Amino acid sequence: MYDGQYTISLKMIKPNRGDIVVIKAPDNPQLRYIKRVVGIGGDTIQVKNNQLYINGQLTKEPYLTPDAKTEDFILGDFTGRAHVPYGCYFVMGDNRSNSLDSRSFGYITPDNLESVVKFVIFPFQDFKTV
Repeated sequence: MYDGQYTISLKMIKPNRGDIVVIKAPDNPQLRYIKRVVGIGGDTIQVKNNQLYINGQLTKEPYLTPDAKTEDFILGDFTGRAHVPYGCYFVMGDNRSNSLDSRSFGYITPDNLESVVKFVIFPFQDFKTV
């Protein structure tokens, strides 16, 4: 997802890992952020050598640009917990080196989830399902 794109999103109760979601910004409930669900309840998250590991397994991220950089971390570095709590989500922006996400504001609860993004509709050359 990029600045200036318009999307169609659907209300959703429980997103899956990899879904792009619209959330109420935890630091300002008047704002909305669009982020990718990286971790769900029970998951461990780690970035090592700019690669994402979920539950110890390397996760392919074809949506990231080649210049996207993510500092090494383990989940506990940001949250003090080794696993994502059940019922919560760890979200990250696809623009990892310049993103306010769970590394900054912690876990997302269902109360902060608004919808899941299903389509990019504008600009027209970017039209796609997500």
